[in-house]
Amino acid sequence: MTFLAIRPAKRQDVDALAELCVEHAEFERGRTSGTELAARLTEALFGETPLAGAWVAVRVADGQVVGFASASAVFSTWQGKEFLHLDCLYLVESARGYGGGYLLLAAVREHAVQRKISWLEWQTPAANTAAIRFYERVGAAALAKQRFSLSSAP
Repeated sequence: MTFLAIRPAKRQDVDALAELCVEHAEFERGRTSGTELAARLTEALFGETPLAGAWVAVRVADGQVVGFASASAVFSTWQGKEFLHLDCLYLVESARGYGGGYLLLAAVREHAVQRKISWLEWQTPAANTAAIRFYERVGAAALAKQRFSLSSAP
């Protein structure tokens, strides 16, 4: 029996996506700006010029959104072409272990293929050992880089 279905996110998923973003940030001991997040996601995903794509994992039994992946194209100067940055891949704890991570990643990879983008990149906290094991199982290679953040305000 199928437990999860994966599909592109729709406008009506935005509130659930915003809640999952906050939960994901808490899970990774990060931060998000939950204030007006749903409105910003609506514009970024469904506005006149979408900045990103998102896919949702829906529990078949009740139609509840229990996970998501999001990605956006980024230009690589070294390669002279775009790659797909996988920003998030997250499932609520009760939805883990049913293949949803594989299915979400497959949807993102298919999106890359359709856009003729030849590779994906992402990061995860070093403490998220379950995610690291998952990424290794799917054949991803770890890149030795540090990620930094800097406010644009002076």
